[in-house]
Amino acid sequence: MFRRLQRFAYSNRELKRFCALDRNEREIVFYVESEDYFRYLSPFIDELIEHYDRRLVYVTSSLSDPLLKRKDGKLPAFFIGDEIIRTIFFAGLNVRILVTTLLDLGRFLAFDAPSRCRS
Repeated sequence: MFRRLQRFAYSNRELKRFCALDRNEREIVFYVESEDYFRYLSPFIDELIEHYDRRLVYVTSSLSDPLLKRKDGKLPAFFIGDEIIRTIFFAGLNVRILVTTLLDLGRFLAFDAPSRCRS
């Protein structure tokens, strides 16, 4: 129970940190459900960073995602968990491009939560 509360508090802080970013700083958002997608997306993300000068943000539901530990400053990474904070995140998401590993975004997440970051 205590770990679940810790994960909730951490994901809530991460959501607030994400919402504090200027909209221009989150031009392209990558969302992944687990760390297993890292090996597939990493080359694509690195290519965008190195050659196309795009502002990317990486959001994950996995605490063990390797990109959460990356400290090079080129790719801000955020943990939003896989419960209510994730639902709130998607309900208020306002980005130009979203790349996600979710198969059916509208079917599995209810978007009735109030928006927390619209800028």
